[in-house]
Amino acid sequence: MSKNKKKEQGYFDTSFGLSLEDRMTSLRAVSVAVIFYIIGYSAKLTVLFSDALNAKIPNDYIRIPTSLFTALALSVGLLIVSVNENNKKTPYLIALMDAIALFLLFDVLNSKGTDIITTSFLSVFMAFVGFNLINTFVTKRKQEFEEVKQTLNKLEQEANNRKQDLSNIEKNLIAAKQLLNKVKHEKAETEQEKAAMEQEMKERTCPHCETTFPSKKALNPHIDKCKMNPKNIKE
Repeated sequence: MSKNKKKEQGYFDTSFGLSLEDRMTSLRAVSVAVIFYIIGYSAKLTVLFSDALNAKIPNDYIRIPTSLFTALALSVGLLIVSVNENNKKTPYLIALMDAIALFLLFDVLNSKGTDIITTSFLSVFMAFVGFNLINTFVTKRKQEFEEVKQTLNKLEQEANNRKQDLSNIEKNLIAAKQLLNKVKHEKAETEQEKAAMEQEMKERTCPHCETTFPSKKALNPHIDKCKMNPKNIKE
């Protein structure tokens, strides 16, 4: 199955018959990765909010759900903003804030020795991966939308072509019917002319000897003198 043919199967069945490479780079695979990223992002923010609210809300049963729901709202909001925001600077700003959140989570400023390098690297690396993952998701989503749009336009064009073909067939059918009616009319006229000619010839033909004369005037004197006329046959 060719790649173009697989794309034409539609937006709702893009994984059917795809190779492993196509599945791994498909919008569905990227969406799964984004979901895991959002879950991890929520967990990270939950920890930060819980630590920040520890002094204000000492009760764990209140603080942890509050932190969790706030983190979920912000994480989902991150995805929504990334997908719908047209400002090119927004993704970079989100990546920067993500890196800062990771610095706070790993407590980089209070780290010592190699821990600073490790936590700094993890913070920057995770922010970088998250930034590119969201960008890939947005790009794949737009690409998928464009492919669906192109497919719909192609189907619409094919439908218009079919309508045009149907219209041409209907026009040809009407023309054929008109031609048929014309032929029937000409045939009827021909038959009428033929019948009139036969009648006219019959009127110029002697009923006894079946001799045809140029006119009825020429026929009338002949009828009385015709040898085949029973009146002229002697017994």
